Amino acid sequence: MLSRDVLQRLQDALLHALQTAHVEVSVGIPEQLRDVGGGLVKTQAFVVLKPGIAPLDALVDELKAFVKERLAPHKYPRDIPFVDDLPKTATGKIQRFKLRELL
Repeated sequence: MLSRDVLQRLQDALLHALQTAHVEVSVGIPEQLRDVGGGLVKTQAFVVLKPGIAPLDALVDELKAFVKERLAPHKYPRDIPFVDDLPKTATGKIQRFKLRELL
């Protein structure tokens, strides 16, 4: 699992991209679920786009490149699904377990 510091820097880098309104990057995908060997955990970033921004494949590539420029290249999120909203508790905390259920 990635450290909190790395997750925070990854989240900050994605939030500085002009198209994103909110990002949650703490969901890791074990490689066994991705049909790849090795047992490593890869980062997945769930992204809520700002209104008027279309969720295109080119935007995914742009966001990955944006993060690679600001962090070590191996820390970029491998998957970036766009979601309309992030599941939150009544107090506003993101429910990561619900995001994991989307995998």
